[in-house]
Amino acid sequence: MSRWFYGNKFQFLRRKIIKYISIDIETSGLNHEVCSIIEFAAVADDLQVQAPIDSLPKFQTYILQDHYIGEPYALGMHAEIFKKIADWKKTPANFSDLPNLLPRFHTFLTTSCEYKMTEGAIKINVAGKNFGSFDSKFLEKLPHYGLMVKFNHRVLDPAILYFDPKQDNELPNTEKCMKRAQIAGDVKHTALEDAINVVKLLRHKYKKNE
Repeated sequence: MSRWFYGNKFQFLRRKIIKYISIDIETSGLNHEVCSIIEFAAVADDLQVQAPIDSLPKFQTYILQDHYIGEPYALGMHAEIFKKIADWKKTPANFSDLPNLLPRFHTFLTTSCEYKMTEGAIKINVAGKNFGSFDSKFLEKLPHYGLMVKFNHRVLDPAILYFDPKQDNELPNTEKCMKRAQIAGDVKHTALEDAINVVKLLRHKYKKNE
């Protein structure tokens, strides 16, 4: 049995400060009870250091399953992702099955982000658009959830930072947030790009040395 799983307990300490991990997923629909994660991505950032975004530690993988249950609008929107999944054998390193998603994410945190293992589960600060109300519902259903990685309950969601009570009846979407921050680029609805956009939005509000 792998050392990740039930027999042992781990805890992780940081060798250097990584303030938060920006996480985003793409799914086959909105219903976390029946729909599937099809892409997972994470970007590690430190608002005090603010290294160039291209140099930040990044993790991205597509999810392999024998069958996918989804909703028509989501399946259509993610047609390019499903094309990549269909051809996964061309680049197998870019893909994970559900049981190995969190172990691979754990490895990313302990190697690329320099978390140090002692005992218990690693606990991370998370940033993400709608992470608390959407992404986390899907992630909680993954095998080994909470055994290797735990998410702090308080989430950095950029929507609240760009909410304007004079204009908005609800929290703004990512596209509106980027427009208000005057950040160039489109919302492409890919997990890695969306995770990077969250980093950009947070940095705009929390500029270095301010």
